[in-house]
Amino acid sequence: MNEVELKFLEIDVDAIVAKLDKLGAKKVFDGDMHACYLDAADGAIKRENKVLRIRTQGEKVVLAYKEKNKSEFASSSTETEIDVSDYGTTKSIFLKLGYVVTKEYSKHRASYKLPGFSFEFDTINGIPTFLELEATSEDDIKKACLMLDLDVSKGVDWNCFKVQDHYKK
Repeated sequence: MNEVELKFLEIDVDAIVAKLDKLGAKKVFDGDMHACYLDAADGAIKRENKVLRIRTQGEKVVLAYKEKNKSEFASSSTETEIDVSDYGTTKSIFLKLGYVVTKEYSKHRASYKLPGFSFEFDTINGIPTFLELEATSEDDIKKACLMLDLDVSKGVDWNCFKVQDHYKK
């Protein structure tokens, strides 16, 4: 599946949630998440602009593989995901195969959905809550921005680690 993402920092969470409610968005998740990023010992996955991740989302555990794509203004990737039954066992298998953990983090997420769109409010300790828009095309990201009265030029195509680095400065 193609995934296009754009993040917005320094947002008014209540105002955006109110707009989502008016649009009929459904809250589909509100809870804690933990993500573990893995790579080959020689860094081959990162060098090839790919990502291997195990993530918990409440009780759900998802293994994801992403291949980054070129994008005009957003983060774009082709993503393959599968639900797995156990976070620890899945991580253990990759470690026994010689993969290494490159990064881990936890966050709180509130997720809203409209057909074709995801709206993710992420809170990481010490960082103001930020919004991630997700769709399958850049045009749809622009539509999501219009729906929420967000200026697409103020969005960032950063991953969560770049967001964290931004606030550490």
